[in-house]
Amino acid sequence: MLVWSRTGEDAYSRVIAMPILRWWVNRMSSPRWLTSSDVLGAVDRLVERLRIEVHTGALPPGSELTIREVSERHRACFEVIDAAVARLVSDGVLARVGLSVLVPPLDGEELHRIFRARRLLEPDFMVAGVLGCAVADLDEIEGVALGLRDEATRARAALAVDAFIRQTVLSSANGWEARALRMSWHTLRRYIDIVLSCGVDTGAAREGYDLTGRCIDACRGQSPQAIRAAFLQALHGYESLMRLALGFDTGAVGAAPRPNLRLIGDNIGAEPRDGAGAPLSVGTASTATDTPVPGYLRP
Repeated sequence: MLVWSRTGEDAYSRVIAMPILRWWVNRMSSPRWLTSSDVLGAVDRLVERLRIEVHTGALPPGSELTIREVSERHRACFEVIDAAVARLVSDGVLARVGLSVLVPPLDGEELHRIFRARRLLEPDFMVAGVLGCAVADLDEIEGVALGLRDEATRARAALAVDAFIRQTVLSSANGWEARALRMSWHTLRRYIDIVLSCGVDTGAAREGYDLTGRCIDACRGQSPQAIRAAFLQALHGYESLMRLALGFDTGAVGAAPRPNLRLIGDNIGAEPRDGAGAPLSVGTASTATDTPVPGYLRP
């Protein structure tokens, strides 16, 4: 004779009832009238929202991401969340550690590896892209770079210069090189946006402008050797400025990272803003009339 006990009831609940209940809740949270294109659209939107939260620090470095938290905040079902997280993990924006999903911590060694990969891959593509670049494009980006000298337009100008470099490099890169570059840029973008959300020091901004200006002058000269040398120097300079802004140990580039978030302080997690205090949208450049916006950034 089978005797039903409390232990058997707990085992039944844990092994049979709860998995069925979870399946049913997930099933009901995903409306049956949604088509595959609707699901893909929802995944794309959630990917962009989570990417912005990671890049701006709204999801702090090192924090754990839970399905329940994402579901409550973004009103998304399990299937959409799972697909979005998988895409962000493949892009390097999030990381899986065991069964957990984490926002990767700020890491000076990772930052150095990204720039080392850029110095290996990008110079040749930059040379090829610049040699096929119109003079008007160089004039346009030079005008945009002037914004680095003004606190009110500094962040917008930095994003525009970064977009010009990426577009020029990708104009001649293809295949696995383009995929590798895009992945490294995805990871680097988080560091860039956190630096911009904290504000860029005037001295660092002037040094960044000088590096960019020397690179543009080399591009005008159309000498492959000069372009390559100036671009490598600019990449070295950009890495040093970012390490300084994030508080990593700058005694030796590539040494053990020593994050010092005191320099970020209460600004971490804040929305990126320009010098005038206006919100700066992630991944786009403002069309305000105070700063020229290159054609490739205009809607």
